[in-house]
Amino acid sequence: MAVSAQIGTSINRRFHTFQNGVKIGVANPKDDQHVNLIVHPRYKDNVERYMQVVRSIAMRENAGQLASRLVMLERMLLDPMTSTHAALELEAIGKDSIPVLEKGMKSPDPEIRFYSAEALAYLDYRDAAAPLAEAARDEPAFRAYALAALSAMDHFAAYDALRGLLDLPSNETRYGAFRALWAMNDRDALVRGEKLGEQFNLHVIDSLGPPLVHVTRSYRPEVVLFGQDQRLTTPFVLEAGKDIMLTAKDDRVTVSRFKPNQPDQKRVVSTRLEDCLKAIVDLGGTYPDVVQTLQAAKAKGVLTGRFAIDAVPSGGRRYDRGAGGLAKAEAASDEDSSAATKRDGTSADGDEDESEPAGTAGVVVANPLPGLFDRGQKTLDKDGGADASRKRAAEGEPASGSGEKSSDKGSEDAKKPRSKRSWLGTIK
Repeated sequence: MAVSAQIGTSINRRFHTFQNGVKIGVANPKDDQHVNLIVHPRYKDNVERYMQVVRSIAMRENAGQLASRLVMLERMLLDPMTSTHAALELEAIGKDSIPVLEKGMKSPDPEIRFYSAEALAYLDYRDAAAPLAEAARDEPAFRAYALAALSAMDHFAAYDALRGLLDLPSNETRYGAFRALWAMNDRDALVRGEKLGEQFNLHVIDSLGPPLVHVTRSYRPEVVLFGQDQRLTTPFVLEAGKDIMLTAKDDRVTVSRFKPNQPDQKRVVSTRLEDCLKAIVDLGGTYPDVVQTLQAAKAKGVLTGRFAIDAVPSGGRRYDRGAGGLAKAEAASDEDSSAATKRDGTSADGDEDESEPAGTAGVVVANPLPGLFDRGQKTLDKDGGADASRKRAAEGEPASGSGEKSSDKGSEDAKKPRSKRSWLGTIK
């Protein structure tokens, strides 16, 4: 137990949480081979990074050794070839590393600036918000990691930065910012939305960017409307599943439900998209029915704004150090709002895949993809959903119902494939 106890002591010097209002360490040595960890609330949406940071904590280090290591890590941080590893070790050191990371955040090199700001965000350092917002806006390779880091911060500067990203042209940047804000505080009025028919959430976002409708196949069933007064263009006839039909000739939409051996039902609403979706659900429509309607509306030109499915920031993209990233190519595709509509109703400006073509030169960001943007992850759970998961993390309990995470199993857990259940059934 001596080694496990030493490991636990070192981890608990760096991380603590609160359980029933009592401050406790996150590490609990069990035996010579196992140290159980509570997931620190700041890493609830990026557990793999948490495990990397924990493994980077020094076990035995006096003040002189720490000072020498900080000098070495500063040199490594200011070199793009080693900055990612140095930033992770500096994050593991904690607040004593902030002066070094501040120097990195002021570097003219975008890569060094990003890695430094990312580490500072997990130390909840306010000034990290601006460079992370810049990275999310300008560099697709850094976007998922920058947005996740912003969502982990408690400062208003991070909230304000994410709020500003909702107005950008890029579909995945806007939706990624929305998801980050929801992870930060799902009760905030901006992103709270409303539950429709106990099936999915509808969110209407006050955004200055191009009108956008976003739906998800996984993570959580939701429809996000970027733009408060999106309307369908009449005339039209649309189906919502087998039993519901929407018809319109002027500024009123009739939503009708026809089912054998049951009385016909009808709702008359405005052409506002929000009203039409609520009427579908009010007549018994499901989430796949709603998505089918949106796809058909886009394909027929009835929905004139953008429509996107799972426009989620991705990992594994390459960053071209010589060319300063991929932002120019991305901007060109984002602004082409006149592109043809795909068969599934998703417009070509939907940013579904902003990754670079195969064979493109550059370096891949080495960080693990945050769970916040894992396309296969489903956060709702039997113990009360995402809200319950956050509450357990805040109170210092294990992040999932399966028990505490053991430090010797972190890499194995990361390799396990996640189930990829689709909320949309057979819709492709």
